[in-house]
Amino acid sequence: LVALCCFMLLSFLTKHVTLSGGAGTGEALNCHRCTPLKAGEGCRLSVETCKAGKDACAAVMFLNPPPPPPTDGRYQKCMALSDCRMLQMNAYIQMTCCSEDLCNVL
Repeated sequence: LVALCCFMLLSFLTKHVTLSGGAGTGEALNCHRCTPLKAGEGCRLSVETCKAGKDACAAVMFLNPPPPPPTDGRYQKCMALSDCRMLQMNAYIQMTCCSEDLCNVL
């Protein structure tokens, strides 16, 4: 059940957040980007310049509680601050939202 929850959240982050729109401050925000192909897998860290509507950097750690062995995954990217704040309510992830260049460090 927890694995399904994390998979669904990763799907949401990959699809919905990618489609969110822009910041309006005039200067683009730069965020760390780490998007694994599958939940729980590693990824190559890079930097992305946020597009319009994505006014925050997000850093996510997926937390699977026992009894299954924990399989922490991570996710870092640009997203709308409102989406990031909404996702902070999930008990199975540690979500950080910030609005400074390269602030989404895990």
